[in-house]
Parts: sequence; structure tokens; C-alpha cells
Amino acid sequence: MKWISVNERLPNEKEGKKYLGWFLVAHQDHTRPELSRYDGDEGTYEHGWKYAWDYDITHWRELPELPDG
Repeated sequence: MKWISVNERLPNEKEGKKYLGWFLVAHQDHTRPELSRYDGDEGTYEHGWKYAWDYDITHWRELPELPDG
């Protein structure tokens, strides 16, 4: 799993359905990864992420697979 720049692309519909739109994201300051939800066109904010403070997301990646059992 690699980090994807928001300048390269945003999550697509298939990726958004995997964990109900939740992704690991990096903000401009890159101090630590955080969780955020991508709503795309359904969201309130033009950047497509769920929260107002997500305007400075620079990268995102899918959440890792859950362990078996």
C-alpha cells in the first residue's frame, strides 16, 4: 500500500465503499497519519473530505486489511 497524492487523484467509489469511506491521511504538517472520511460529491466541503479541517490533506491511502480470526 502506498501513499497517493491528492494532486494525483482522490479515492474512487470502489475504494470508498471498502471501509465506508475511511482512509488514512497525511496533512501538510506530516506530523502523524490520521483517519478521515472521504465523501466526494456528497460532502459538505468542496475538498470532498468529511471534516472542515481536512482542507490541507496532501496524501491518502487505504486502511490495511483486518487480521483473520
